[in-house]
Amino acid sequence: MYNREIEVAMRQNPNLTVRKLSIRLGIKVRTFYRRWFGDYTPKELIEEKRLEIAKQHLLTNCNKKITEIAHELKFCDHYYFSKWFRRKMGVSPQKFRMMSLKERTVLERKRNHSGNGNNGI
Repeated sequence: MYNREIEVAMRQNPNLTVRKLSIRLGIKVRTFYRRWFGDYTPKELIEEKRLEIAKQHLLTNCNKKITEIAHELKFCDHYYFSKWFRRKMGVSPQKFRMMSLKERTVLERKRNHSGNGNNGI
């Protein structure tokens, strides 16, 4: 329902929360959840979008350090970013960056079928 709005808002502010998003949309958090249709929550979708943005940054900004990317994505520090990324993807940001396209594809398939985190969103 709000998928496109979430994606646009995430590009502008990677540290988006459900509360901030509902304010941006001009509705209350409770109303936002009541209007939500889907197999997952708005929070899960926000987390997944944030992960997509993180993966994109890692792959397109190979000359930047993980610390810089964590800062750009509004993580409190690169240790938390690395821990969060590893929990979501099963590998560190550095290892993900160094993987081949084929290895990343296998990792994504495995992640989507394992029930790890917010898969399939």
